[in-house]
Amino acid sequence: MITYMARAPSDITKWLPGTDAVWFKVAESGKTAAGLWASTDILTADDSIYTFTIPSTLKAGQYIVRHEIIALQSAYEYPGAQFYPSCIQLQVTGSGTALPTSLVAFPGAYTATTPGIAYDIYLNTSAYPIPGPAVWTG
Repeated sequence: MITYMARAPSDITKWLPGTDAVWFKVAESGKTAAGLWASTDILTADDSIYTFTIPSTLKAGQYIVRHEIIALQSAYEYPGAQFYPSCIQLQVTGSGTALPTSLVAFPGAYTATTPGIAYDIYLNTSAYPIPGPAVWTG
């Protein structure tokens, strides 16, 4: 599971980012140290709650949050991975002034050769290389 954010204008109805690189990663989860998928507990829990922390240094304003689940049951070859993104708009408040500089675009952040897009969950026991840039921590 991966969570991105993008700074949006105050009038979101006029925002057309197209393929511009506007997204920065704020959270990710793959395999645990025990080799289990972190998403399994979240997706099968009674409350199905997923939480992440927005860096306190992030500049206040309107943002779009893109949370995605990448299903890997058919990802043993490209293009088997299945993407399930969902987005929400939110207002970030506080006194932060920082803006990330490592941004990606959707579509375009992942390619056929991006680590983690083709990954055999049935035979691969190594750590899962989570796709995308590093998590921005502020």
